[in-house]
Amino acid sequence: MKYYFDILQNKKLWITIYIFLGIVLALLNAFSASYFQKVLDDF
Repeated sequence: MKYYFDILQNKKLWITIYIFLGIVLALLNAFSASYFQKVLDDF
């Protein structure tokens, strides 16, 4: 377990970037889905 904590300490920046990118991509997917749904409903 200590080995994993050492890895987490060394790679903290990359882990936060990875999580941030995942959240941003999820929000963009949700926004684009609702946007295209709105466009399709107008037709």
